[in-house]
Amino acid sequence: MDRIAQELKIHQLANHKNVIQYKGHFFDTEGNLCIKLEKMTKTLETRIGEEAKTGEHFPEWKLWFYFIQLVRGVYYLNMANIIHMDIKADNILINDKTKELKLSDFGTSKKFEEGDPSICLPGTGLATPLTASPEMLSGKGFGRRNDTWALGCILY
Repeated sequence: MDRIAQELKIHQLANHKNVIQYKGHFFDTEGNLCIKLEKMTKTLETRIGEEAKTGEHFPEWKLWFYFIQLVRGVYYLNMANIIHMDIKADNILINDKTKELKLSDFGTSKKFEEGDPSICLPGTGLATPLTASPEMLSGKGFGRRNDTWALGCILY
């Protein structure tokens, strides 16, 4: 299955309050696939930048408030046999009004069946180097542990 079809399938399957919600898709006049998703205000990357401009860090309560939502989203995906594989601040969206945090961008994600041997084949994963696990970077393969490693990187 090609990456675009895989991303669309994951969007259609994922149904959790901490995962961006799929609203449909269409093809534009040039034949490009356009995926409609729920509206969110900004990325976590943007939010961190806003906090940095004030010269202050996230208060600890806010850090845990967002992190718990992130863990819930990753847990849901992993229990649904979906590995995000590219968890980074740019792929975490925040709604300033509701304070909800949601995972987005499933372009490199993998949906697998239990016992699928391809889940840990070396060289089959893509990720942002700053949050990629050592196994992925060394070409030893990937799995649910990669998302757990990325969570630790985000928290740090």
